[in-house]
Amino acid sequence: MGPTFLQANLKTPYPSSHFDESEFIRLSDRCAKGDSQAMGEMAEYFMRMEKSWADYRAFCVLASNFWRYRAAVNGNNEAEKWIDAWKREHPGENLPSVLAENYETEDGTYNVSVQGGLLYALGFRAFDPHSEYYLYTLRDGLVLVSGKCVDHLGPDSDGFGEEWLYDHWYVDENLSEIPGLERMEKSSFTEASDAKYKEKALELLRNRGK
Repeated sequence: MGPTFLQANLKTPYPSSHFDESEFIRLSDRCAKGDSQAMGEMAEYFMRMEKSWADYRAFCVLASNFWRYRAAVNGNNEAEKWIDAWKREHPGENLPSVLAENYETEDGTYNVSVQGGLLYALGFRAFDPHSEYYLYTLRDGLVLVSGKCVDHLGPDSDGFGEEWLYDHWYVDENLSEIPGLERMEKSSFTEASDAKYKEKALELLRNRGK
């Protein structure tokens, strides 16, 4: 999912509702299933919102770019043409989008801290608008989500072993939960990224829809 998170800095407050709620819900449900046509329509939706949603125009423009890019990545021909035209007009530039990479690790993954309100407003309605999340991008079409801190283990007598525990779960490249995969509650990042848990997520992802 790495290329989805294009560089940008968004200072706009995160909206948590939309003027046309029914259309937003309909499109977000289809986008969650990987529907590239719906992603293109979501891009157009945010462009229409930009004209009337004065307080959040910056958000709407960047959200439209985000969904246009997602549509192109998933094979939407019109979105691909739009992206190609934008690149010709802006040589050497990255398309501004909503989400930004925080930092990259040695194995080529990175994480981003993001408010649930932004994710919800962007179209990912499974996220709580009032919570904060970390998204750890990994390979093989998986993203590891870290939810709110739910427990804290203090250090041992030697001053070592202190840990903060979170709820973790894997989602697919559309940030949709994988049916049949339970969340790892009160877990560390090391536990959540365990090979067995990841392999189970991959197996369920491979078998989905069969």
